Amino acid sequence: MIAWLRWYFTLGFVAALALPWTWRIFRTLPTRGVFFARVLGWFGWGYAFWLAGVLGVTPITAGGAWSTLLSVAALSAWALRSPEHRRAFWHEMRARWRLLLLGEGLFALAFAGWAVVRAAHPDILGTEKPMELAFINAILRSPRFPPHDPWLAGYAIAYYYFGYVLTALLALATGTPGPVAFNLGVATIFGLAVAGAYGVVFDLLARDGAQAPRSVYFAAGLGPIFAFLVGNWEGFLEILHRKRVFWQATAVGWRSTFWHWLAIQNLEEPPLADPSGWMPPRYWWWWRASRVIRDTNLAGGHQEVIDEFPFFSFILGDLHPHVLALPFVLLAVGLALVLFHLVRRRAPEALAPEAWLTHPLAQARAFVRAVFEDTPWWIWPWVLGGLAFLNAWDFPLALALNTAAFGLALVWRGWPWRWAAGFAAMWGMVTALFGALLYVPYSWSFDSQARGLLPNVVNPSRGAQLWVMFGPLWVPLFAWLGIAAWQAWRAGRGRVWRQALAITLGLVLALWLASWLQAAAIVAVLPWLSPRGEAAAQAYLSTYAARDFTHLIRAGLRRQVLAWAGTGFLAGLFALALGYAWDALRRARAHSSGSASTDPRTAFVALLVAWGAFLVLFPNFFYLWDHFGTRMNTVFKFYYQAWVLWALAAAYATWHLRAVAARAAVVLGLMLGLVYTGFGLADRLNSPRETWTLDGSAWLQRSAPDTWAAIQAIQAMPLGVVLEADGGSYSEYARISTYTGYPTILGWLGHESQWRGGTEEIGTRPEDIKRMYTSNHWDEVLTLLTRYRVRYVVVGPLELRRFPRAARQFEGRLPVLGRFGDTTVYVVDYEK
Repeated sequence: MIAWLRWYFTLGFVAALALPWTWRIFRTLPTRGVFFARVLGWFGWGYAFWLAGVLGVTPITAGGAWSTLLSVAALSAWALRSPEHRRAFWHEMRARWRLLLLGEGLFALAFAGWAVVRAAHPDILGTEKPMELAFINAILRSPRFPPHDPWLAGYAIAYYYFGYVLTALLALATGTPGPVAFNLGVATIFGLAVAGAYGVVFDLLARDGAQAPRSVYFAAGLGPIFAFLVGNWEGFLEILHRKRVFWQATAVGWRSTFWHWLAIQNLEEPPLADPSGWMPPRYWWWWRASRVIRDTNLAGGHQEVIDEFPFFSFILGDLHPHVLALPFVLLAVGLALVLFHLVRRRAPEALAPEAWLTHPLAQARAFVRAVFEDTPWWIWPWVLGGLAFLNAWDFPLALALNTAAFGLALVWRGWPWRWAAGFAAMWGMVTALFGALLYVPYSWSFDSQARGLLPNVVNPSRGAQLWVMFGPLWVPLFAWLGIAAWQAWRAGRGRVWRQALAITLGLVLALWLASWLQAAAIVAVLPWLSPRGEAAAQAYLSTYAARDFTHLIRAGLRRQVLAWAGTGFLAGLFALALGYAWDALRRARAHSSGSASTDPRTAFVALLVAWGAFLVLFPNFFYLWDHFGTRMNTVFKFYYQAWVLWALAAAYATWHLRAVAARAAVVLGLMLGLVYTGFGLADRLNSPRETWTLDGSAWLQRSAPDTWAAIQAIQAMPLGVVLEADGGSYSEYARISTYTGYPTILGWLGHESQWRGGTEEIGTRPEDIKRMYTSNHWDEVLTLLTRYRVRYVVVGPLELRRFPRAARQFEGRLPVLGRFGDTTVYVVDYEK
């Protein structure tokens, strides 16, 4: 409780310091950004702390953390540097006191609520949690940035680690141990995300934050519900499955046409439990909701696909980059809305091509002064560039959204489409360039595993599985846009919607042709170019278990035809959103007032829907070529962002639905999604109250007290390299480096090879560790200890399991730091 209070009041202090410059940035929005003050302040504080650590200006200590908070105060002082700004700030904040209290209360409630959920299952055990704790502890122990890699001694972390810097920053400032900071970090992200989603939806619904009707305050609550509280429909299907719905008992067992057609793993297996209960019987049954999209190769072999959504991530409790970035993705959406309003209101109405061609720099300066005026333009490259540091997948997607909002606003302002698109693209490139420059110290030490795009010609997502995945969001979106299209058609405005459909079909056809042309180039052309090309072609064919290109064509086309519904639904949603935005634009240009469709915010919401549809549609044809070799990670990251964008749009759409049948359908879809929420929370809260704690290391203290005592002893010593047994990913190995933050020679091999795009840096480390624990030649052992600058040697149960000889390998040869039951820690004293 004390740790939670320190964390909460520290974040509150940061929010208060950041409120003036948050107000300065978000002045075009009804809320004036009050729901983003905590997020933006934490982001700015973290950036200053990281940059100071890179430059060696401040130490990575509590004092260094608090000293860099002055940067946030300095930005606020700059924002209020004139008497006019100070008067405007205080006037607008007094007028929005309800929003200030609501934002604080909403964050506090969500932060406290999820801290309780984490306290019920706090163990940092399994999935990605050990890796995430290792990063946090490594940052806490690093003397400067970039932080050392806790699982590869001698190297810096080769991953997007800014989210862990932010978590460690709060841990340092509040004196919170890493295992407690981990769970508070999960609760913090949940609280910030809930508040951010509420703020964005409020800004989309309200015209005036100071005098918004009470109904808007309630309606904005749909934002966090759709985005972070509702689950997909797999939870409801779990209940039907347990109740044996759609199953028939036969002489040879249970059979079901429906469940085999749906083809979701585990659910196509016959029900085993007594149908009288309600809770799904499988251990971690809620995991299946993140795997409803099912891919197989042409031989029928399973290919893993991840389709997480935010509520699943939070009940799982991993503090992975895609979760850490959630509040900042919402911040990027808020900035896109700000940019849309700024450009729409302030950009020059008339375009002068000759002036731009003859004096481009002068015209650019005039444009920036006119549009941004008293809004700092550098906030876009700073925040969007920071997304690459938080979660690299979010950077291009958020940049594209902001660029599209910029272009849409120019068109709304009256610019020709071609000039608007070109100018927006130029803005996007300049923003990306400046964003990269602001994070150069990170870019130098980061090595992306991405190697390009590969075509997906075998596994388009099926329509039924997409409805299970996105059903709670699709019902309001299709209802809202479908009704709007029908009304426009009846009013004689159907031409715009037909054109939108034609553009969408052209886009889908282009993606389809491009994917098959690239597949043909890989399989039929590359082998003629070089032996490496032949190997690449065979590797691509083996991904799908295809015998040859003919087999790939026949089987791939057959699958694409059979899965037409999935692509059709996505194309339909994209076309509806495009048609809605286009129709609203034409009506606005014709000065047709008095209709919601002429409100520019409706076009922005349609943009969110269209961009989300494209993100889900794209992996039907292409995926990022990475360490995994399939579209697993692309689906994961693209669907995750689409969920957030669609959730915001679904909240807006629900509020604007007037038809009783449509509202009833939305409520039904939402309730089916909340089945997962209710049963998932019940499962996670089902633990003995006496074990509830925020300390993620409590399980280790109970189950392995000797190991924990050794960890405490090492933590009390100066920073140094630890020798411990190495093991595979998702194993119990690397536990000393994980909980101390001290670097070990090698932790999880699979993760290190994934982060670094290969095993070059890893080299002979697995063999060297084995030799240090088992070699009969002490000189060889000493040489290896010296090579890696090992300071502490651990011999515990895991080492003895792999290397039985380790029990006597170091006795009498190295000083003993301590004996802790079944674990002994030795010290390598290089002075002796």
